[in-house]
Amino acid sequence: MQDDEPIPTVSFGTNPIVRCGECRAYINPFVKFTNGGTVWVCNFCQQNNNVENYYYSPLSNGYRNDFNERKELQYGSVDFIASSDYMNRPPMAPTYVFVFDVSKTAIESGYLEIVTQTIKRSIEEGSIPGGERTRVGFLTFDDTIHYYNLKSTLRQPQVIVNTETDFLPVPDELIVNLEDSKSLILDLLDNLPVMFSESTVFESNLGAAVKSIGMISKATGGKVFVFDGSPISSKFPHLRPTDKPGV
Repeated sequence: MQDDEPIPTVSFGTNPIVRCGECRAYINPFVKFTNGGTVWVCNFCQQNNNVENYYYSPLSNGYRNDFNERKELQYGSVDFIASSDYMNRPPMAPTYVFVFDVSKTAIESGYLEIVTQTIKRSIEEGSIPGGERTRVGFLTFDDTIHYYNLKSTLRQPQVIVNTETDFLPVPDELIVNLEDSKSLILDLLDNLPVMFSESTVFESNLGAAVKSIGMISKATGGKVFVFDGSPISSKFPHLRPTDKPGV
């Protein structure tokens, strides 16, 4: 392939991707087809594999009749589209959790307004990946953890302050569909800098925030964006910044 050519994609639809039954190598340009196209020989372990009906093609002069249609037999690099055999569960909705340090030191840096408005703009422009299935959640922290109930039936975001980290309040409502709760989410992003503008709390309990993130995203997985603008708390010496340059 030329460097500027895109890598071809290959799909077997609902059928399994063709792989060697012995070493599990994927079908590739270096395998050999024999017995009139009913058997293929793995180039890695020399195992003979029967060709399933959905992948069978007669041979002409040693080549499959459908060779020109089979990118996986022409290119050394292809992207196989995974079949259901590769999934332990249905695909989860794209999920994003945004976590903000709202301690006094962080707020004084001015970062929160910049970040929240950037996220808001991304939502309004539709540039957050995932489409109508996208789910989001928000969490802020200083010396306590603040959760945000953004259930679409509410008139305004509901703030829940939690000093305990072993349980979640209304856990089913902390991750919401972006489109369903869009107005509440935009409202929250506008108000977060105002809500914490007069903060007098210097403590930044990142350790508890990380624990809460795990609890929030345990069921769905997803991407987590943590914005931390304070020195790490002395309560967590294993997270203490190092004095060594470049670390």
